Amino acid sequence: MRKRGLVIQSTDNCPAGIVADAATESGYTLDHIVINAAADVFPEPEDIDLMIITGSEEHWYEITEQPHLDAELTFIKRAIAEGARVFGMCFGGQALALALGGTVSRNSTAEIGWVSVETNDPSLVPPGPWFEWHEDGFTLPPGADLLAWNDFGPQAFVHGPHLGLQFHPELTPEMLTHWALDLPADVDRAALIRATANKADMARDRAFALFKTFESLEEAK
Repeated sequence: MRKRGLVIQSTDNCPAGIVADAATESGYTLDHIVINAAADVFPEPEDIDLMIITGSEEHWYEITEQPHLDAELTFIKRAIAEGARVFGMCFGGQALALALGGTVSRNSTAEIGWVSVETNDPSLVPPGPWFEWHEDGFTLPPGADLLAWNDFGPQAFVHGPHLGLQFHPELTPEMLTHWALDLPADVDRAALIRATANKADMARDRAFALFKTFESLEEAK
């Protein structure tokens, strides 16, 4: 019996990438919705087994000025209450933290590129390198266990069956070609694109392994 998954993204160029491939291989049938100011139609949450929440250029601390963000967070909370598991990446990891009682705020600087992290559980979240592109960070929600971190703050946490990440295991070289158009001037675009192409096989293997271990998390009691 196939399980139902829902990919929530804010723009067309922020898909679930490699993580969607891993979920499909693990038996999930994935639906996709794009949530932004022009489209905020949500499915019924009762029969969703998994939510994959992707990155975004938006910021959760602007939620009071962005009604679609409030609607998205409300939906995420409802789906969690109905039993959906969450695999959240960057903006999606921040969404999970918020939904469970954490906070999101702007960092003093952006973190962009392939970086390593400190980890409490290398079998679940290896040190990396993982791809980062964010200027915001989250605090751990009550009851969460910190899995990985660096100087920018928490990079991964687990809360029952849910996994929140600050990095982008979903990234493919093709995705980066679209994202790179918005890179700051002080980032070497060509070098980052080359590095991502060179790491493509490693990144795919690591993302698949991460999803497999996510599936093994114990259900929340």
